[in-house]
Order: sequence, then C-alpha cells, then structure tokens
Amino acid sequence: MQEERGILTFFTRHKKSVITFLLFIAYAGAVFWSNYQSLQRVQQDALVQFQLEAEKQASAVSYFFSERRIETAELAESEPVVNFFRNRDLGMSYRYGLGVNVQLIEDRFEYATGKRRGGSQPIFSGFMLIDSDGSRVAEWTVP
Repeated sequence: MQEERGILTFFTRHKKSVITFLLFIAYAGAVFWSNYQSLQRVQQDALVQFQLEAEKQASAVSYFFSERRIETAELAESEPVVNFFRNRDLGMSYRYGLGVNVQLIEDRFEYATGKRRGGSQPIFSGFMLIDSDGSRVAEWTVP
C-alpha cells in the first residue's frame, strides 16, 4: 500500500513529465511505423518496376527471335531453295545443274547474313540447308 502511494505521488508530482514522455513514445512509435510502411511501399514499387522491366526485355527478346524465325522461313521458301528441290525432283544431277543451285543457295545465305546486322556483329553466324533425310544440301558460315 505504501508502495502504491509512492508511485501515485510520483505521477502526481511529475504529471507533465510523464505525459510528455508518453506523448514522445507515441510520436516515436508513429514515426517508426510510418517509416516502416514507406519502406514497404518502396520495396513493392521496386518489385513492380523490376517486373515491368523484365517483361519489357522479354518482349524485346521474343520479338527479336520471332523476326529471325520469319526471316529463316522466308529464306527456306526463297526461289533458289525451291528451284533446287524442283530440279532435284526432276532428276537433275549436281554435275549438270544442281551444283549451280547450291551455289545460288549459298549466295542467298551470304546475302541474308550480310543484310541483317546487330550493331557491328552479324545476327546470323551461318546457315545450313538439309533435306528431309538429314543430308546437308548447302552451308554458309560467317568468315
């Protein structure tokens, strides 16, 4: 009981100090909580920004490879390639014409590689045309 009176008298004597201390504790808690929430928002924003940037880069890479797929499909359907297979199906030999078709195909490969560049580097390092049984018909690599 004596102890309770001592505490009570302490609080009554130092009422302003105790109230000021409690207000300071409440203010400090509010500041720390506000900073914590701010940090959480910054982290969330950084994560969203990272995801958007990654999606943007993935889209650019996807576009790049889809364009290269289209170019190789166009190259496979080009006139020299089609003519080679037509002539071979008609029974033409390498000695009597197919060799010229192969040279035309390799020239077309070289043209396609020289036409498309990524900065100072060529996009394609080479091409190889194979037929349905897996044998090599024509090949061209960057010198």
